[in-house]
Amino acid sequence: MLLVYVSQQGTICYGLFIFIIGVVGNAINIFIFGSVHKYRTTVSTFYYLIGSIVNFILMFTNVGMRIIYDGFVFEPGSNSNAVCKIRRFCNITFGMMSLCFSCLATIDQYFATSPNVRIRNCSNIKWAHRITIIVIIICCLHGIPYLIFANLSPVTGVCRYIDAIFEVYVPLFIV
Repeated sequence: MLLVYVSQQGTICYGLFIFIIGVVGNAINIFIFGSVHKYRTTVSTFYYLIGSIVNFILMFTNVGMRIIYDGFVFEPGSNSNAVCKIRRFCNITFGMMSLCFSCLATIDQYFATSPNVRIRNCSNIKWAHRITIIVIIICCLHGIPYLIFANLSPVTGVCRYIDAIFEVYVPLFIV
């Protein structure tokens, strides 16, 4: 019983710290990258802006819900199959988008600083807008199986995957 209590208190304290720092940090990034016109037209900062927006949403859908569910042992959607599916979809989709936009910003830094002119020309804001839309579509399409295969277990009431093959896919290829 003591271990459960300590675990809950750790989730609340550490989780709230991460949540507050994450929300404030991403809000500052969104404000700075979104308010200065020069930043919106620079490709790598455009990717950082989109990544910060995605991380801001991810803070609420992942960290915020984890604090409420595990820290306060309050599960408003414990009987809802829709909440189970939406949480899984949001966590995987926004997590994947966050990683993609960080990678794209890094790749663009390579393009922008390359001594080769042809590679430098690959850093283009029009292409960045197109790539952003493509990444969002691909990440959302990748999240569809999570909407299909995530279900509440009728026995335990825990959100889990109903397909055995998909249950093997998740830890091998996602984590």
